[in-house]
Amino acid sequence: MPSSPPARRSARPAAAAAAAAAAAAAAAARTGPLPPRCRRMRETKLERAGDRRVMRTDDTGTLVLDEAGKVAAEHGTDMHETRLAEFRAEGWQVVADGDRAPPGGPARPPGAVAGDSGAPGLKATENDAISS
Repeated sequence: MPSSPPARRSARPAAAAAAAAAAAAAAAARTGPLPPRCRRMRETKLERAGDRRVMRTDDTGTLVLDEAGKVAAEHGTDMHETRLAEFRAEGWQVVADGDRAPPGGPARPPGAVAGDSGAPGLKATENDAISS
């Protein structure tokens, strides 16, 4: 029985794994992590001589709402502490201050489209006929 030559180890699997890891690291560096969705919001309720204001800050910026709930001021960045100091200097009193869930509750992940979710009055055969 002839003997077979000794098996040679290839450097290719190790090199391929290293190249794949380097490519994944480069892609991660280019794209970067996605920012987390807003999970909290700071809300401060202010009062002065019967007037009320609500200041809300989340990851989209700071809003100041008047008594009717209309936007009285809007800032694209977190200006909560700055505006709070200004309100206090103008004689406003803090009635409540703290973190809470944003209005509307947590965001829902996208669901199925109307035709796929069994919308009332729409049957699969109708949907298939429309898309054909």
